[in-house]
Amino acid sequence: MSDDEREDVGNGGDDAQAVNAVRNAEEAAERGADVGAPAGGAGGDDAVESEGVNATVTADAQQEDATDANAEGDATAAAEEDSDDEDEGIRRRRRKRAMALDEEDYELLEDNQVTGFKRKEKKKRIQTAAEREGATTAEPRAAGTIADLERGLFGEDDDEEAAGAEGEAPTAAVQAPEAPDAKHAVAYSDDDDSEDEMDDFIVRDETDGPKESKEERQRRLKSSIPGLRRDQLQDAADIFGDTEELHRMFARRNRVGGVAESQSVEDLAEDSSDGEDGEMDDFIENDDANAEDYERARAAAAERRAAKVEQKSARKSVGGPAEAKTWASKAFEPSVVKEQMLTAADDQIRETDIPERQQLKPRPASAPMDWEHEARWIYDRLMGVGSVQKGQPTPEGALLLRGAADYESEEARMNREYMLEQSMNELPAEEAEAIISSIVLFLKLTFEEHLEVPYIGTQRRDDMVLLLRGRYEEARRALDEDGGNYERLLRRFDVMYAILDWDDRYVRLELRKSRLAASFNAIAEAKADHEHGQVARQLINHLHYATMDHFVDDIEAKANLFFKEKLDGTSRRPQRRTDYDLHVAKGIRDLVKMSGPTAETLGESLFHYKDSDNLADVPPSELAKVYLDQGFTKIEHVMEAFVTVAATEIGAEPTIRNWLRDKFSEHATVSTHPTPQGTEIVDPWHPIAPIKRLKDVPLYKVTGEQFAYMMEGKRRGLLKVSIGFSKVRVEHTLQEMYTSYLSENESALANEWNAVRKSILEKALNEHLLPAATRDFASMLGQDARDHMARTCSEGAWSYIYCAPWQPPRAEEEIDVRVVAAVAGSPATFVALDTAGELVGYIQCHTI
Repeated sequence: MSDDEREDVGNGGDDAQAVNAVRNAEEAAERGADVGAPAGGAGGDDAVESEGVNATVTADAQQEDATDANAEGDATAAAEEDSDDEDEGIRRRRRKRAMALDEEDYELLEDNQVTGFKRKEKKKRIQTAAEREGATTAEPRAAGTIADLERGLFGEDDDEEAAGAEGEAPTAAVQAPEAPDAKHAVAYSDDDDSEDEMDDFIVRDETDGPKESKEERQRRLKSSIPGLRRDQLQDAADIFGDTEELHRMFARRNRVGGVAESQSVEDLAEDSSDGEDGEMDDFIENDDANAEDYERARAAAAERRAAKVEQKSARKSVGGPAEAKTWASKAFEPSVVKEQMLTAADDQIRETDIPERQQLKPRPASAPMDWEHEARWIYDRLMGVGSVQKGQPTPEGALLLRGAADYESEEARMNREYMLEQSMNELPAEEAEAIISSIVLFLKLTFEEHLEVPYIGTQRRDDMVLLLRGRYEEARRALDEDGGNYERLLRRFDVMYAILDWDDRYVRLELRKSRLAASFNAIAEAKADHEHGQVARQLINHLHYATMDHFVDDIEAKANLFFKEKLDGTSRRPQRRTDYDLHVAKGIRDLVKMSGPTAETLGESLFHYKDSDNLADVPPSELAKVYLDQGFTKIEHVMEAFVTVAATEIGAEPTIRNWLRDKFSEHATVSTHPTPQGTEIVDPWHPIAPIKRLKDVPLYKVTGEQFAYMMEGKRRGLLKVSIGFSKVRVEHTLQEMYTSYLSENESALANEWNAVRKSILEKALNEHLLPAATRDFASMLGQDARDHMARTCSEGAWSYIYCAPWQPPRAEEEIDVRVVAAVAGSPATFVALDTAGELVGYIQCHTI
């Protein structure tokens, strides 16, 4: 837009410009100069011609002279103006009228709650000159010509424009009428009636572009971003300004073959300029150009394009790929960009041909790829091997046993149920191997071919028949004789998703074992002839048979007891030294090794029911005297240190902990009783009422749901939960350990050592073994409780997802559907939503 056009548009509505225009006409008349043609030449008349100018006519003799001079100047200028200038003036006036907002534009902006504009004020009556002068506090305005008044009120006349375009000047100057008395002078304000009936018919120049329709403006102003309501879009516009560029970006992203999201506005501009340069590369103005000139021009254009590409790539690579940001991250808040998935990470996900779930949670690169071993491990977990419930299959494992298969007849289902009852819920070996093979194939399809569960379950169903056993209501019924009775049903693929969950746990377990094995190998090589080297080799052997996390916990417990370095090879941070560390520093461990069986020997004896015949030849008191010069003052203190060291090593021995864990799973019980607060709060209708008072319930009978309620009641201070052995079971367990640890010799020396060994076993069982077993089973029950809560949430979500949206009884009729929901409280609130989920209305009822 030129400076004249900008001045015309900016000042078109200012009344003071009319005064300046008349003054310019007076000065031009006095100098005898040409002011400008009425048809639209340059000068101050353009401001008078703009829409909304309120021309004021006053009676003054001096102004009448100026009017005559202005008319003479108009006639002279019209005769001398060039036709090109007249056409430019016409286009300029049309452009100014096109730039003005009409009534529909203002209504559309108000409907969309757009702020920041000032609506043109419309006058409802004729104003007097005194009111105009009082409102503007400007000097009295000089009178204009009749043509000025007509142009200000009615716009440019078509005949006058045509005459100006043909270069015809008016034959005579138009005389101004007698101005009324200043007392009765009037000024005309804008009104709808003052608009020309053809004012909405705007002939646009080709450079102005096509006119935007009302529907197009509504589509442009309406939010095209999914998840944003209109009020949110308005808030964003108020805070960040125009969001039109964001709309265009979403349109480009959703359009097939559109511009990539990572391109910025500057890149798009460069691309367009590159296209223009490419179109003009072959154009040479010299008519005498030869083939060499064309080749040089093409080479120069290629160099320019290569330079631009290099410059663009260099700009994008600043800070590395992790710091590369799109233009959206610079124009909008980070939370908005992340919510609309416009970050560089989102672009990378869209460009990578791998399911998004696997990109967001990828399988570690160092994860084991032995699918056969993993499949067998997962099958054992589904069948309940190593669980708290002693071989009771998980819910997904129960589906593998008794789940309904597609097109399975009722008779076949009953036969399968009878077979499982006869085999004590164990599948035939052939079917178990077939299930393991299906798990192997499923893992390969998921992690090697990057296929998702719904695709595998539908497109590879012939290979996954055994894994597709599921709920009875989700299985397809057997077909009739004619092949009918086919129905489409939604499925949840419970077994397949359970396999993925167990795969995640298996990977974590194997990676943990790999890290520990690497550390133990390093220790074994560095201290091959030392006792630590022997312990490291024993732990490596235990790792090979560790199939659950608590087994690995046992191995780590012994490693932390013997190795003062971290298991990754670095030194430990300074920690408070335990009694065991202090006593070992004084050499008490040598006394443990020479006085009787070690912890490793006791573990082997417990599993194989062997007796111990290792007995020292010296009484305990005599051996204790040797350590009186090592910081101990009494023999009793030496014996206490001896019992502490021996009990700690027994409590950390993996084989002994595993032996006790088997006993614990069979004989441990759970008891609950309410606290004083729980007695008052927990009534018969409370959620934890069924488990408020439990007495010695076997641990293997506690379900994940029950344990979830126990932990919630304990967290709220309503329940006290105890897990462990009864006193009778503790004595029985000690007797079994006595058999493997005490000496069978009948002598005074044997009796003295047996008394010390009994103290060691009691301390090891009560202070180390039982607390460790309680923690392990509480952890496993906690995992069962989390799994149960996840299944419960899944069931609740599925109950909503499974149901199709409500349809009106007569679908052919268009019905404005409203969804009404109520929330109880004081007051009760009722809300109504439309089909888009936006709030339509609400009411609060204080008396309900």
